[in-house]
Amino acid sequence: MEGDDTSVAVLRFRSGAVGLLVESFSTRDLFTAAGPERRYLRIDGELGSIEIDDDEPDRITVYSETGSHDPDHRVIRVEETDTFDREIRHFLECMETGAEPITSARSQRQPL
Repeated sequence: MEGDDTSVAVLRFRSGAVGLLVESFSTRDLFTAAGPERRYLRIDGELGSIEIDDDEPDRITVYSETGSHDPDHRVIRVEETDTFDREIRHFLECMETGAEPITSARSQRQPL
């Protein structure tokens, strides 16, 4: 295989929070003897975690820290939708009505 197998980035935010981003060739549609590899997004923080599983994209599990090995958690269901379609529809609606977009050019200038 040519190229890198795994990339890791450590992010430090202005607030002092630290993030870790991991991408690996081995996490892409890997099928093992135990079955398909589980792919998910998990964000951990000081007060808990949220997790989104690729098998159930409309389900977000929220865990709050309780100091035990069995944290309290709840499940939030979200409407599955085509976000690109919603973004384009919103843009066209703003063009037609003259309304300010949710993320305007002014608001996005600072991060750029």
